[in-house]
Amino acid sequence: NNFNLNSEDRKYQVWSRMLESDEWQAILDTLQNMPQDSLAELDLKIRTQFLFAMLYLLGLRIHEVVNHSWSSFRLKDGKWWFFVKGKGERLGHVPVNDQLLEYVKAYRRHLGKEELPSLYETEKMLVSINTGKPYQLRILYNMIKNTGVRAAHVFSDNPQKQEKLRRFSPHWLRHLAASHQDKVGISMNMIQENLRH
Repeated sequence: NNFNLNSEDRKYQVWSRMLESDEWQAILDTLQNMPQDSLAELDLKIRTQFLFAMLYLLGLRIHEVVNHSWSSFRLKDGKWWFFVKGKGERLGHVPVNDQLLEYVKAYRRHLGKEELPSLYETEKMLVSINTGKPYQLRILYNMIKNTGVRAAHVFSDNPQKQEKLRRFSPHWLRHLAASHQDKVGISMNMIQENLRH
């Protein structure tokens, strides 16, 4: 069948999705500089940053962020882990680093919750501050897309970079998580373990 790209092609596709360091910086700056003049803007900013942190620092798939509740965060022997049911109901757990914990605390403070999650919090993480209802996947997907679109403006003189950032999607963050872990010298086994491949 035609879908079976050979691995070289597939590798190229993954790399064409990878961001150069200036493109990644543009994304980070865009997140940092989101407006926060009204409550609605502040809400969107904190929520978007939390979503990015979950996807990038945990290497989750976006539907995993949508479907899991706060109780997936667990403290074990003084360390935080995120327990996640992946493909085929396989339960994995991914280490939660201090940076992510800061995003968790900021977002939870914003929601008016205790800073750290408890085992008994069965509600979903990404909920509307107005209705308390969980956000649908499409809305969260668009939050990520829109960040890429805004970041593209940085490269007004470079149509290729603009085009690339306009295609940015949640799954890129998973690949970026792997490539950046690789750059800081985390072993491939560990990365695969973290991404539950």
